[in-house]
Amino acid sequence: MFTHQPTWDDCQQLLRILFTTEERERIQLEARKLVPGDDGQPTANLDLINAAFPLTRPPQDGWDYNTTEGRGRLCIYRQTVMAGLRAAACKPTNLAKVYSVVQGKTESPAAYLERLMEAFRQYTPMDPETPEN
Repeated sequence: MFTHQPTWDDCQQLLRILFTTEERERIQLEARKLVPGDDGQPTANLDLINAAFPLTRPPQDGWDYNTTEGRGRLCIYRQTVMAGLRAAACKPTNLAKVYSVVQGKTESPAAYLERLMEAFRQYTPMDPETPEN
C-alpha cells in the first residue's frame, strides 16, 4: 500500500477480492472504531468517522488524489484500513502450548500462575484477567 497508494475504490476492490463478506464487515467495523479524531486518538464522533471512513463511495471532489486534501484523506483511510485488518485478525488458538506450561518443582504458585496467564494471552484469543473468561 505504500508504493501503490490505492484510492478508495482500489481499497474496496482489494477488500472484496481478498476477504469474505463477514471478514470485510469485521475489518470495517474494527477500522471505524480506530478512526483518529482531531487529537489523533480514536474518536466516537460519528460525523468524523463517516467522513474519514465512508462505507459508500465518497464524492470525488473531497477524495481526489490529485489534491493535497484528497491525498491526506486517502492516507488516513488507508492507515485506518490497515489498523482494522490488524484488529480484526483472528488469533489462532493453540491450547497445546498452554497445556505444555507446567509448574516447576521449586517454582512458586504465583510465578506459575503468571506464566500460565501469559501463555493464555500469547496462544489464545482469551485474556484470563477479564471477568467473562
